[in-house]
Amino acid sequence: MKKWFAGMMAGALAAVICVSFAACGEKGLDAESIEGKEVTEAQWNAAFDELLSEDAVYTVRGEVTSESTFKKGEYQASVTIEYSGYAEKTASAGHMFGNAKLVDYSGDVKEFFDEEEYEDIVEQKGSYDYKINRYAEKTEGGAYWYEMEPETNQWVRARVSDYELPLENYLSSLRKECKDNFDRFHYDAEKKGYILTSIETRGERKYENTVIKFNDEGKLVAIFGDEGEHGFSDRKIVFHFVVEYTAEEIVFPTDYVEK
Repeated sequence: MKKWFAGMMAGALAAVICVSFAACGEKGLDAESIEGKEVTEAQWNAAFDELLSEDAVYTVRGEVTSESTFKKGEYQASVTIEYSGYAEKTASAGHMFGNAKLVDYSGDVKEFFDEEEYEDIVEQKGSYDYKINRYAEKTEGGAYWYEMEPETNQWVRARVSDYELPLENYLSSLRKECKDNFDRFHYDAEKKGYILTSIETRGERKYENTVIKFNDEGKLVAIFGDEGEHGFSDRKIVFHFVVEYTAEEIVFPTDYVEK
């Protein structure tokens, strides 16, 4: 896989959830049909705290579609990428896995990529080519990432000082925008959840038409919507996440090399 594709994958993933995401090969994830319940302000704040507690256990499944539009003078091109995968967390471990598919491209693509990159875009259209497979481990002796190198299919383990489990960056951002802002939302019966409209986040990013759903116990169980980002390309990201408060036993790779 060429570097341009890896860069686009990483960039679009980071725009939503830093690096992890959605339901492994499972299309049609139906976050919209979940019957969200109304909650109190106390339940609202507690739900966001629970997701980021040290002992939290969850599995997040979902789907992400990224539509990037490139503009330069009279030229314009677009590239659409779909992601699917999952992220699971226990008190001391995490695992995330995902695929990316270059769905389509159109316009003056040759004006934005060199000849080799353009040929790669044509070749990869409609195929899954990029995978993220990463584990996180927290021990008394320190914290580690295990990651599959896509070019070599070799597991690499690296010690890290700033330990973060899957989805924590995204959930931290979401909690920052939502916790203690209960009055900036309202329950919408048609959407079956709470609606957030255009709260500014980092830079020019903003959530647009985000819907957050809670179950009878006041737990956050689904998030879906879309957001935009502006930079080298104008990017629109549509996302669907479903949260389950359970996780399978996480078994770390044994055939790794130290980094």
